[in-house]
Amino acid sequence: MMKKLLLLMFFVVSLFFIIHPLNTSAQVVDETKLKTAQFDYEDYYQNKVMTYRGDSGITFISYSTKWNTVEKLKALETELLKNKHGEELKLLSTINIFPDYPAGQDVLGQYFAEYTYGSKSVSLSPNRKINLYGGDKYSTVESIASTMAHEYGHHFTFYHLFKREHLVPNKWKDSQYAQIRHMKKYGPFNQSPVPYKWDLSEILAEDYVELFGSSKAISTHMPMNSEIQSPFENKSIQQYWTEAIQEKGYRPEETIPLYLTDYKSSSLLSLQLTALNLGTYDTYLVAQDDEDKYLPILFDTFKGVMQVRKWYEGEKLGSKSSWLFSKDQNSGIVFKLIQHSEDGFNRGSERLKINLQNIEESKTSDAKLIEHLNLTKEEIEEKMLQEGIRQGVPYELIKAVVAESSNYEQFQNEQPKIDENGRIGIMGVKLTAEQAAAQNIDFESLKYSPLYNIEIGVKLLKEYFNDNTLPSMKNKNQKMLEHWYFALIAYRGFTEDTNPQKIDNFQHSVYKYIEDMIDRDLQELSYIEASQDNRVVKLKKKVYPLEETTESTSLYINNQKGYVYTDKGVLYNQPGGKALTSLPKYTPVLIRENALLKDGHLFYKVNTFNGQNGYIRAEYIKGGDVTIFSDVFQNEVVSAVGYLQLRGIIEGYGNGTFRPYQSLSREHAAKMLVQELQLTKDPTYKMMATDVNKDNLYYTQLAILEQYDIMGRGGKLRPKESLTREQMAAVLARAYSKVYKKAEQERVFKDVKKTSWSYNDINILAENKITVLNEYYRPYENVTRGQFALFLRRSAALK
Repeated sequence: MMKKLLLLMFFVVSLFFIIHPLNTSAQVVDETKLKTAQFDYEDYYQNKVMTYRGDSGITFISYSTKWNTVEKLKALETELLKNKHGEELKLLSTINIFPDYPAGQDVLGQYFAEYTYGSKSVSLSPNRKINLYGGDKYSTVESIASTMAHEYGHHFTFYHLFKREHLVPNKWKDSQYAQIRHMKKYGPFNQSPVPYKWDLSEILAEDYVELFGSSKAISTHMPMNSEIQSPFENKSIQQYWTEAIQEKGYRPEETIPLYLTDYKSSSLLSLQLTALNLGTYDTYLVAQDDEDKYLPILFDTFKGVMQVRKWYEGEKLGSKSSWLFSKDQNSGIVFKLIQHSEDGFNRGSERLKINLQNIEESKTSDAKLIEHLNLTKEEIEEKMLQEGIRQGVPYELIKAVVAESSNYEQFQNEQPKIDENGRIGIMGVKLTAEQAAAQNIDFESLKYSPLYNIEIGVKLLKEYFNDNTLPSMKNKNQKMLEHWYFALIAYRGFTEDTNPQKIDNFQHSVYKYIEDMIDRDLQELSYIEASQDNRVVKLKKKVYPLEETTESTSLYINNQKGYVYTDKGVLYNQPGGKALTSLPKYTPVLIRENALLKDGHLFYKVNTFNGQNGYIRAEYIKGGDVTIFSDVFQNEVVSAVGYLQLRGIIEGYGNGTFRPYQSLSREHAAKMLVQELQLTKDPTYKMMATDVNKDNLYYTQLAILEQYDIMGRGGKLRPKESLTREQMAAVLARAYSKVYKKAEQERVFKDVKKTSWSYNDINILAENKITVLNEYYRPYENVTRGQFALFLRRSAALK
C-alpha cells in the first residue's frame, strides 16, 4: 500500500523581510519564519550546474545535476508563466534550484521579500528571489510545479496587498483580506507566534494557487488549511482579487457542483460522485484524507464533458488511492474539483467532505440534487442570452422555443422532464441516448443540467439552420427571425405539430410568442408547401422568397452602428435604471458591448449624439449605417439627418462632421430631393438650362428637377449658388404639391409681403408645419445643410 506522508512538508515561505523605510536602511529578520534560514546558500553551493535567462527577464540557476540542461530550465520558465501574472513579474529576478534541503528537511521552497514603506504606502522592491529545494528528488516540471506556484503566489500577493492595503506584513492581521476571510474567529490565527498554516501570508499563497495557478500546479493541490474556506467557498475572496487586479475577464466564478449521490458498503467502499456544469475545460478531481496526514492526489480527470456521474469502486482502484476508501484506515475523504482557465479565475467546487463512519449524512438524494440544479427564470434567460450570443442564434427565438417547449421547466415531479415524444428538459431536445452518444452529447447532462440542456438545444438549432439539405429562405441570414422557420421544423421534428398547413403549428406558436415579446409583426409564412404521409411532414420546395424580414435585436456587437427605431427611445443611466433623456426616432447610436438582460428586457450600452452615453432597450433600436456626427446636437436635426442617412440621401465628411450650419448649394439640394422623391429622368428629355455643363457631377439630378418643373424656371439652374430660404420654399412646394395640404389662412410674416413671389409657397410650408417660424421667415438667408435636412424629413413624413 503506497502512501506518501505529508508530515510537515509545507511549501514554507521563509520570508526574508529586509525592510527599507524610505530614505533609511535597516535589516529585520522574522524569527518566526527563519529558524533554520541561511542567507548564503548560493555561496555554499558554489558550482552552478546550469544558468538560463529567459525572455521573461528571470534568471534560472540550477545547483542540481538533475536540472542540467537549458531545455529543462526553459520548460520551468514556461511552467512559471502559465501561472497567471501581471506587472509584478518584472520585480522577480531569480529562481534558484538546489539539490537538497538547506533550509530544513521539510522546506520545499522559500521566497525572499524586500520592500520600502512610508506612512501611507508600501511597495515591493525589485530583484526578488525564489529558492526551490529538493531538485535532485523533484526533477521534473510536474513534480515541482505546485511548489513554484505557491512561492510565486507569495510574490504576487505581497505585491498586490502592498498596493491595495498599504500595510506591512506584521499588520496584515488587520487587513481587509483577513476580514473577508473572518480570520480572527479562529483561535490559532490570534496566537503568537502564529502556527505556520494559519499565517496569512501562507493562506494568501495557497489562495493564489487555487485561483491563478497553472494546470500542473492545481492538479494535485488541496489547500493546506482545511479548517478555513477555500476561495471557491467564499465568493468575497474572488471579489477582492477582482477589485485588486482590475483586469478584464476577472469576475467571481460560479462553483462547480459536486455531490455524493450513492454509495455501496464493503471492505473498501464504492462511491458514486456527480459533477455538473463542468463546461469545456479539463477538470481535475483531487482527493485527500480528511485529517490532512497525506499529500493530495490527482484522482481523476474529466475532459470536455458537461456532467459526470461516475462510480469509484475501492476494490478496483490501485494501491495509490484505494486506501482512501477503507473505513479502517481512514475516517473520511475530501474531494475537490478544479479547472484551469486561461482568462479569469480558475474555477472550482466546494470541498466534498465524506465521513466514512456515517456516509449517509454526506449523500445527496436525486430529489435534493434536482433542488440544487433548478434555476430561476432569470438564470435561465441569462444562459439563453449568453449561449445565443456565443453561437449566433437569436435570443428571441431561443426564449420562444423554451416557452413553447417546456414553460422553463427542466424537471417535473422530482424527475427530469421528458414528454411523451421524448423531448427533454427546458429546450425540449428530442434525442435518444443512442443518438446523443453518436453526436458526442452527454445524455445524462441533457436530462439533469439545465445549463447543458440550453447549450445543446441552441447548438442543434444552429446546426439545423446551417443544414443545406433543408429548405430555406432566399439569401438566408441567421440574424433574420423569419429565416429560422425550417430550422424550427427540423428541431421539433417533421411531425404533425410542425405541419405548415396547420394553423396552430409549433413554429407559428414560436413566432406568435416572439411578436408579443418584441411588439413587432413578423412576416406571415402561410404559403409553405408541405404534405403529410403517415404523420411525417414532407416539405416540397427548396427555396422560398421573403421580401420583408425582422432582424433580431440580440446579436448586435461592439462598435456596430444602429439607430432608434421607434418613438419610444429612452436613454437610461443603467439597464432598467433612471431615464436620462428621450431619443427621437432615427437618432444614431453606437453599440458598445453585447446585449445585457435586466428584468426580462434586453439592453445595450450605447454612445449617441452630443457625447451622451447610457443604455437603451434593444427592441427600440435597429442596426443601420448611421453616423453620430460630432457637430449635430439638436434633437430634431439629429433625427432628420439619421433618417436621410438611412435612405442614402446624405453623407457626412471624412472627419466625422456633417457641417449643419454650412450653406447648401442648389445642386446639392437637387441631389437630395431627387433621391428622397425617387424621381427618374425621361431618357428623351434634354436639359434646357444653359448654365450646367454635362460634366457636372449632379447634371442628371438637375435635369430631373427641371423636367418635373421643380427647379430651373427662367432657363437657369445656377447649380453652384447657395439656395435661399425663399427659393427652398418654392422648390419644396412644387416637389410636394401632392403631399402638402393647401393653406387655409393667409399668415402674416413681418419680413415677407403678401405680394412677394414666394409668399404663397412660404405660407404653404407654414400650414404644413414644415417651417415653424411665426413672425419672421428670413427669406433671403441661405439655407443651411441642417435646415434643409430638417425640412426634407418633415416633408417626407407627410407622405
